[in-house]
Amino acid sequence: MNDLIAVAFECDVTRVVSYMLEDERSEFTYDHVAVRAFTQEGSTPKSGTCPEYHLAQHQMGDVFATITWWNVGKVAELCRKLDAIEEAPGVSVLDNTVVLFGACMHGGNHLAEELPLALIGGANLGLQNDQHLVLERRPLRDLYFTLLNEVYGLDLPNFGRDLSGAPPATISELLSG
Repeated sequence: MNDLIAVAFECDVTRVVSYMLEDERSEFTYDHVAVRAFTQEGSTPKSGTCPEYHLAQHQMGDVFATITWWNVGKVAELCRKLDAIEEAPGVSVLDNTVVLFGACMHGGNHLAEELPLALIGGANLGLQNDQHLVLERRPLRDLYFTLLNEVYGLDLPNFGRDLSGAPPATISELLSG
């Protein structure tokens, strides 16, 4: 899929791709991925392969970490491919693309709170790169609202609904300048 996506962007066949590596409810078996042992210093191969994803996320151990590590590697591979395609001198496809990598749940607790997300690319679109933000109690809707209005210029007055009734707000920390 990474090759197909990169070629589609390189040929300018599309500028929009929705690519789901995993759904958190899946019972897909990762028997093609060798389990790794994780420490603060890194990871090393372990014996065996990964079982199905749903059970692994509830156990939150090396198997879940291995599957997450594998998925992150696939996203990194896609981003390297997009970064290698030059659209203009000094500007890559990745500079003109926003890759949103995230999950629907935070681990196995089935909550949609404190979701780990990564925004990759978009430097030419006004996104601030190379930063880590902790946005406590911020609705995910504000991320989409920011991307739609500030990055893609749609000028939407509203997007989504927050159960607290708060209006959508731009996340200025995501934007450069």
